[in-house]
Amino acid sequence: MDVRDLTAGATLYLPVFNPNALFSCGDAHAAQGDGEVCINGIECPADVTLRFKLHKGRSLTGPIVEAPAPLASSAGVWTVVESAGGDHPALDAARAATSRMIDLLAEHWGFSELHAYLLCSVAMDLRLAQVVNRPMITVAASISKAILPARKLF
Repeated sequence: MDVRDLTAGATLYLPVFNPNALFSCGDAHAAQGDGEVCINGIECPADVTLRFKLHKGRSLTGPIVEAPAPLASSAGVWTVVESAGGDHPALDAARAATSRMIDLLAEHWGFSELHAYLLCSVAMDLRLAQVVNRPMITVAASISKAILPARKLF
C-alpha cells in the first residue's frame, strides 16, 4: 500500500477475509509524494517492528490508517484507503473512500450520514496515493484528528 500516511507510529487496520490469513510487507520508502506517479518513491532498507492484534467480531471493508502527528495537523489524521481498477479507477476509488469515511464517522463518532457527508465536503482531504500500479489506482481520504473527539477504533 503506497500511502504516505504509513509512517513510524502509524496504526494500520486491515480487514481479514480468510481463516489463517498471512501477512507480507516490504517496499519501504524514505519519501513518497501523494500520487506516486512513476516506478517508485525513494526506496530504502528498513528495520520494521510490526505488532498484530486480531479484533474478532469487528469487520472492516478496507484499510484504515491512524497516522500520528505531524501529518496534516498537530493531532494526526484518520485515513481511509481505497483502490479501484476498471474504466474510471480514480473516480471509483474516490467515491468508495468518501463512502467509507462517511461510514467511519457515523459508526465511531455518531454523525448522521448527512452530517458526515457535509463534514467530508469541508474537512476531508481526498488525494491520489498512487497511480503507478495501473490499472489499479489508490486514493486516500483523510480527516484531521483535531476536529474530532478522541476515539479508539477497537
